[in-house]
Amino acid sequence: MQAITIFRDGCQQVVDQGTVVGVTQYLCATLPDLPSSSSLARCLLNLLQTLAAVTMYARDGMRDILGTGLIAKVVGLLGNVPGGSAIPGIASETSTDIVRQALRLLWHCGNNPKGRVETLQAEGVATITPFLRHTDAKVREAAICALNVVSLETNGKKDVVKHSLEEIARIIHSDAETTYLQETCVQLCRNASELPAFRFAFARHVLRSVWLLEKVYGTAALAAISPLLGPKEDMETRVQAANVAQHFLTSGNIAFNGDDIRVPPVCPLSHVNHPPAFSFEECIDIIHNCVELLDAAGASAAECLKALLSQEKPRQELAKLLKARLIVPSDGQKAFVESLVRS
Repeated sequence: MQAITIFRDGCQQVVDQGTVVGVTQYLCATLPDLPSSSSLARCLLNLLQTLAAVTMYARDGMRDILGTGLIAKVVGLLGNVPGGSAIPGIASETSTDIVRQALRLLWHCGNNPKGRVETLQAEGVATITPFLRHTDAKVREAAICALNVVSLETNGKKDVVKHSLEEIARIIHSDAETTYLQETCVQLCRNASELPAFRFAFARHVLRSVWLLEKVYGTAALAAISPLLGPKEDMETRVQAANVAQHFLTSGNIAFNGDDIRVPPVCPLSHVNHPPAFSFEECIDIIHNCVELLDAAGASAAECLKALLSQEKPRQELAKLLKARLIVPSDGQKAFVESLVRS
C-alpha cells in the first residue's frame, strides 16, 4: 500500500477501490496501543504513510477516515509515546518515522473542518505540543503544521493559548530551526491572534522581541501591547511596553503591514501607515498611561507622547483631560505636558 501511494494516481486508486476502509478498520482495531515488535512497527509505519499520502493527494481522500474514530486513535497513539520521544522496543529511526507520519495524517485531516473538530475533541493540541521539542526537525515541522490547521477553529485557538504558547515562542526565537518551521509558527500566531486572549498573551510573552511583534502584527502590535501600559501591570512590564510603543510610533523604517489579514482589525486601513493615528483610535488610555509613565519610562514615554500629540485631535483630548484633572502630571513633568498641548 505504501509503495502504491507514492504516486498520485495510486493514491486515487486506493480510495476508489475501498482500500482506505480496510486500512482504517485495521488501525482502529490496533491503535492506540504501541506496536510490540519491529514487524508490527513497520506495518504501522507503512499504513500511516499510506493514509498520509491519500489524505494529501487523492480526491475524497478523507471520506473513509472522518467519523470512524481513527483520528482519536492516532492522537492516542502519540500520547502513548513515552515522553514524546521514542517507542520502546523498536529502532529509533522507525519510531521517529511513525511519529512523523501520525502527525502528517493529523495535519492533512485538519484541512477539513470535521478533521479539526475530531482532533480537538481528542485533546490533540495537548498531545501534539510536546513534539515541538522532538529531536527530529521533520517531526517538529509536522507538529507545528498540525497545530496550525487546528488553530483555524476557535477552540483550537483556545487550546493553543493553554498548551502551546511557550513552545511556539521558543521556536520562533531559535536560531537552530528551519525557515519553514519558523514561518509556519508565525502563521499559526496570526491564525490564533483572531482570539484576543491569544493576542494579548503572546504580546506579553514576547514583549522584549520587538522585531517579532513587528513581523507578526505590524502597526497593529500597538493594540496588542497597549494593555501592558496600564496601572494593573508591574512597572518593569509597563516600561518595556513603553519602549515597544516608542519603536512603533517613532521609527520610520518598520514593516507597517505585518499580517495582511489585519489582526486585530484596522479601520480605516490608512492607519496602518500612520501609527499615531492608529494608537489614538485603537489603544484605550494610551495618552493617560504615557503621562503616568513619564517619570518611570523617561524618554520612551515622552517620545510616545510627542508622536501622539503631533495630531490636533489628541492634543484637544489631552487638554480636556488636564482641565478636568482626569490626568494629573507630576510636578516635574507638568510643564512638559502643557507644552505639548500648546505646540
